Amino acid sequence: TNYAAYEDELDDEGVNYPVKIPDVQKLAIENKLVINVFGWEYEKLDILHTDSRLYREDLTIVNLLWYNEHFMWIKSMSALLYKQTDQTAGGKHSCLRCLHHFGSERT
Repeated sequence: TNYAAYEDELDDEGVNYPVKIPDVQKLAIENKLVINVFGWEYEKLDILHTDSRLYREDLTIVNLLWYNEHFMWIKSMSALLYKQTDQTAGGKHSCLRCLHHFGSERT
């Protein structure tokens, strides 16, 4: 697969495959990541797991979409949430804890 080059990049000791949503936090902690998991249902994004360390600047944030029993990397949250965003109110930034939209990153 295309991912073979990255197989040794993550420390996955103690993580069972296929990875389930409850195991995501273990993978995140071992690799100094913040992993958030979202679901897509009824044309709307829902929060399935939000890392409590979400806004720590020393960690890399990874957003994943859980769809049809598979994880997919979300490259751009703003692109994914575009239709849910109130464009007239200038809501271009989304809080990853509640998915509300704001006109600036800092509220």
